[in-house]
Amino acid sequence: MGKRPRSLPTPIAPGQPADPPPPHARQPSKPGWCANTSESLAMLLRPGNAGSNTVVDHIRVLGEAVAQLPVRYRRKILVRVDGAGATHDLVTHLEQMNRLWRSVKFTVGWTITDADETAIAVLPADAWTSSLEPDGNATDQAQVAELTGLNQRVGNWIDGLRLIVRRTRPSTRHVRNLTDLEKRTGWRYAIVATNIRRIHGVAGSHQPQWLDVLHRSHAGVEDQVRTNKAMGLRNLPSKAWTVNRGWVLAANIAADLAAWTRLLGLHDQPDLADAEPGTLRYRLLHLPAKLASHARRKILSIPDTWPWAEAFQLCWHRLVLQRRVVASGADHSLVGCGGCAGGRVVGCRVGGVVLPVRASV
Repeated sequence: MGKRPRSLPTPIAPGQPADPPPPHARQPSKPGWCANTSESLAMLLRPGNAGSNTVVDHIRVLGEAVAQLPVRYRRKILVRVDGAGATHDLVTHLEQMNRLWRSVKFTVGWTITDADETAIAVLPADAWTSSLEPDGNATDQAQVAELTGLNQRVGNWIDGLRLIVRRTRPSTRHVRNLTDLEKRTGWRYAIVATNIRRIHGVAGSHQPQWLDVLHRSHAGVEDQVRTNKAMGLRNLPSKAWTVNRGWVLAANIAADLAAWTRLLGLHDQPDLADAEPGTLRYRLLHLPAKLASHARRKILSIPDTWPWAEAFQLCWHRLVLQRRVVASGADHSLVGCGGCAGGRVVGCRVGGVVLPVRASV
C-alpha cells in the first residue's frame, strides 16, 4: 500500500483465517495485521474449538499488535474488526484505550437483530445515499445511511457509538439466507459500528459514505490470510504444540519479509508491488542466475532474457543500500555506491554488465 496521510491513524486489522482445522487441532485463529505495511503484528495460537467471540483473546491480540508498532505511530490508531468483534467488552476496551496523548478509532461489524431491522424499516427513502468505491467514485450498486438515532440498541452500548447501514442487491448465494425484511425490500443489509465522529484534517470523515468505505477496506485482511497460508500456515496443525508455535513464528517472519521487500524494493513495479507469494517466488526468489567469484569479488550473473532481471537488480540495490541510507541520511546513487569505503563489494551482472553495490559485513 502507498503512504497514508499523516492525519489518518495507523490501521490494525484483526481477522480470523477461514477453513479452520478440526476442534482437536490447533490453529492461529486470532491474528492482527497492519494495513499500512501488510505485516503481521500478532498471532495467537489457540485450540481449534475456541470461540470466535472470545473477548479475552481479542484484547490480548490487540495489545500485542499495538506493542509491535513504533512508539511514534501509537498516537493515532484505527482498529477494524469483523463481526466477531461486536461485543460489549471489546468495544468498551477500545474506547478506554483513548488517552490525552493517544486517539483510538474503531469500526466493527454488527450482528443485525430484529431491533436493527425495525430501525432500518422506518428509514425514509431520502436517507439513503449512493455508496463510494475505494477510489472515491459513487456507485449505484449500493447505498448507505445513518442508523444511529433510530436504533434503540445503541443506548445499551458506549456513548458516542454510531451505526452505519449499507444495502446491496443480494447475489444468488445470499438468497437462501435473506430475512423477511430483505425479501420484502429486495436489499441485503449490513451494519458497521464506529466511534468516529470526525478525523481532524480529513475532509468528509464524518459522512456515512466515508465511514462505510473505510470499514470495507478491512476486506484486505483476507489477502493477508491468503498470504500467510502461502508462506506456510496452511501446513498447520502439527500434533506438537511447540512445533506449531515455531511454525507460526517462521511463517509470519517470512510473510513480513515479503511485505517489506515489496514496500522497500518493488513499490514502483506495477506487476510486483502487490505480488502474491507465488509470483514473488517465480519471478524473483527462484532466479535463473549463477553466482561466481572473481578477483575477490562475487558476481551474480542473470540472463538478460529473464523478464524480471531489471526488477530484481533494482530491488537488490534498494535493499542493500537501505541500512546505509537510513543511518547516514545520504543520497547515494545506485551506480556510484560501489566506491564507498569499507565492507565488501558484490557485483550484479545483467546482460554482460556488472554493477557493483556495497554490502555491509
